[in-house]
Amino acid sequence: MAKENIDFIPYEEVIPRLRQLMEKEGWRYFLDEKKQQLSFEDDDGERMAEIRFPLSFPRLEDGESLEAYLNRVPEKPIPYVMFLMQSGNCALGYFSEGEVVHHKVIRKYMVRKKRGKSQLTYLKKKGKSRAGSRVRLADSFEFFEETNAKLNEYLKLPTEKILYSCPTTLWPFVFQTKEELPFEKKDARLQKVPRDVQTPTFEELKKVNKFCQFGRVTMFGEI
Repeated sequence: MAKENIDFIPYEEVIPRLRQLMEKEGWRYFLDEKKQQLSFEDDDGERMAEIRFPLSFPRLEDGESLEAYLNRVPEKPIPYVMFLMQSGNCALGYFSEGEVVHHKVIRKYMVRKKRGKSQLTYLKKKGKSRAGSRVRLADSFEFFEETNAKLNEYLKLPTEKILYSCPTTLWPFVFQTKEELPFEKKDARLQKVPRDVQTPTFEELKKVNKFCQFGRVTMFGEI
């Protein structure tokens, strides 16, 4: 029976571990630029291992060789902006060398308590608005305006990546405010955090940031 052995390793150990696997006799490796990972197969085409780079590694450039990329990975994490968004809650931060430099938590009243739905989602389906709904709607617009204003502030600083977590239902509204962002939906710096995020708070922001400092090594084998 096939099994997976998953290990999370800190930033500084990723490249030594990667080079160790690259030197294994009879193994070939393949670079996946989209997933930011390296996959290994043996001579029979059997999957042997995968290493996903930490989110705090630099972006891979189009057509860049693996060796060129590894040679420019800095000793400490790159500077990046991260924002975690859910209806009515957003935690944002600017990070340098893996440490939080600036942070902000934004909370607004934009969820229908009885149904737990965002007011924006509800209006899109129903098209009607009562007094309470108008308050939620006003807070919803203010929520995105404040979020984008803070993102604009952070993005004036040196930034190599924009890490984010945001429901697909809210993502379009990030780009529909008067407070325009200095990036578009397909900006190469954008990278989604591959992890379930709890209610965005400063504590959650720190937890996700810690996750960003680790690479993931998956070894495949037989029981």
